[in-house]
Amino acid sequence: MRAQEIDFVTAHIQHHQAGRGPQGYTGAILAEIEKAGFKIVSIKRMSISKAQAEGFYYVHAARPFFGELTEFMSSGPIFPIGSREGQPPPPK
Repeated sequence: MRAQEIDFVTAHIQHHQAGRGPQGYTGAILAEIEKAGFKIVSIKRMSISKAQAEGFYYVHAARPFFGELTEFMSSGPIFPIGSREGQPPPPK
């Protein structure tokens, strides 16, 4: 079987949106990712510090939105998602 590339996406779901917690949106967001043709192969709920967010988004450090981005991503739980497009190839 040949290896497939796995893409990683990070979702940050705000608690206060429409008075619902992250569980109220997580399923809908994951359904949209799968509807777009991606297969979710891993997911984890976690929180990161501002320093961790700065390390993750370092490629944007010179951009004007960097401070706001890292503040937002460290302000609550995030969901790192490993996905791949389509179905895995059949075994050879």
